Amino acid sequence: MRLPTVSGAGTWLECHASHQAQMKYPRLDNTKSQAQLEGLSCHLMLEELIEGKELIVDSIDPKWGIVRTQELIDAVNKAYEVLPKVVEVEEKIDLSFIYLGWYGKIDISHQAHGILNVYDVKFGHTYVKVEENPQLMAYAIGKAHQLNLPSNHTVILHIIQPREYRSGEHFWRTWSTTVGELYNYIPMFKEAIENAMSKVPTARTGPQCKYCSARSNCNALRDVAYDVIDFSDHLSTTDLNGDQIGVDLKLVRQALERLKYFETSLEEQAVHNIANGKNVKGWGLIPQLGSLKWKRGVDDQVVNIAKMYGVDATKTTLITPRQLENLNVDKSVISLYTEQTSSMKLVEQSANDIAKLFNE
Repeated sequence: MRLPTVSGAGTWLECHASHQAQMKYPRLDNTKSQAQLEGLSCHLMLEELIEGKELIVDSIDPKWGIVRTQELIDAVNKAYEVLPKVVEVEEKIDLSFIYLGWYGKIDISHQAHGILNVYDVKFGHTYVKVEENPQLMAYAIGKAHQLNLPSNHTVILHIIQPREYRSGEHFWRTWSTTVGELYNYIPMFKEAIENAMSKVPTARTGPQCKYCSARSNCNALRDVAYDVIDFSDHLSTTDLNGDQIGVDLKLVRQALERLKYFETSLEEQAVHNIANGKNVKGWGLIPQLGSLKWKRGVDDQVVNIAKMYGVDATKTTLITPRQLENLNVDKSVISLYTEQTSSMKLVEQSANDIAKLFNE
């Protein structure tokens, strides 16, 4: 059995059972999500920048096959600007002194002026906390062990997250600690890995369920979801004092969060089954169209055609097809230069729809 990954520590440290569960129940389509592909592409671009290569807008990533948009390149440049220019990139770190065979790959590390700096660059939109970040701590512990640093040596952990806008915090966040303080976490990692690799690992629900591919098959999460449904029947919102309102509100928020994880996991499985010809009683897929957008490379043609109609189709960027249509440009002409994506939406079906399905 393979060992838990350092990058997944935020999940399996909280729920030891998630390691084996995710091996048994990986992502249904067995592919990387768009967010994962964007993150991998951004990391590759960051490496290219460090190597002195030029990034070209709208080029295709040679490894991950996605378009390198201006937004992605801006994020990479933003991260690059705050990184030291002499660094070690994607370095493999041996962690066998914690658990035999365990290792990880540090994004970027830098040792200077008596300080060990360890960086983790994240290109997702979800806020990542730097204080006691398990992934960064494991990397720093491994690097400190490799360099044989003394316990009082200063270590600064860095999270650089140029695409996180919602928290209101700075995109570059740090946590200062020492080698000795980090070494105090070694037993936590060791015990968690031992439990995760055992015959009966411990399962625990929580925010980590959001990232677990096995959540639709997880009895612990299913039990919590049904307990939540039962729990909601006993909630009372009358004559509550301030303390009780606060407690109940927290309980309800936590309950809704667990239910949401369970809901999304079931939705993924339902969509997968229906798309592959399997019946999911009471549910079906219907087509839905995405927003209408201009095809790549037609900007100049659209601007010229709009001028024929006496319309300026440009702002700082090309206006949308719908906006041009509202300015009385012929819809059939617009259709020659537009494209529209479609996807399937999971919808609850009525009793009549189900009866039709079974010819009842």
